[in-house]
Amino acid sequence: MATVRLGNPLNLPPGLRAWYENTVHLDLNIFKVLMMSPGTLRPMLELGAHLMFDIQLPIRLREVAILSATHAAGAPYAWSHHSDIAENIGFTPEQIAELASIDGDLSGFKHDERITIEFARLAVSASEVSECTIERARSTLGDRQMVELLNLIGFYWTLSRISTILRVETEPAQGAALIEATRRIHKEARDSLRG
Repeated sequence: MATVRLGNPLNLPPGLRAWYENTVHLDLNIFKVLMMSPGTLRPMLELGAHLMFDIQLPIRLREVAILSATHAAGAPYAWSHHSDIAENIGFTPEQIAELASIDGDLSGFKHDERITIEFARLAVSASEVSECTIERARSTLGDRQMVELLNLIGFYWTLSRISTILRVETEPAQGAALIEATRRIHKEARDSLRG
């Protein structure tokens, strides 16, 4: 049970409520917690959508980064939904299990995936990341994807802290539905920017 009251779309300000019901309409506990801060609900969900669809970091690297960061943060909520997404994009159950093991040798992953996993784990669990690790990631990903990776890790670190500190109950994984909701949020955000 969450340590804060879960929000209800019916209690959102009218414009935000209409946006949520027309665009998001997905009943996830993390969204209900975020509703308790109406002023940041839409920007948070839109940032998540932009991190899914507007960055050059390939989807497989995004998902190993998310899973590595949320596992390092001890956040079963995001891990559950994103392990479902990872399976949907082609990761095997064995690969996902390797990500959950700190001691896993990661031999089932490609070079760029291993570099991303190592970097994401350290970015969450260590106060500093060594120059050597930064340079390996930068030489593999380039400057742009390195910054995108840090944005992604930071976003999921925030969601991880919200879900663990507030003890957000993990519902059954809804990876496909979450991707579709994120796609709708992204489309709405892009359309509103175009005016």
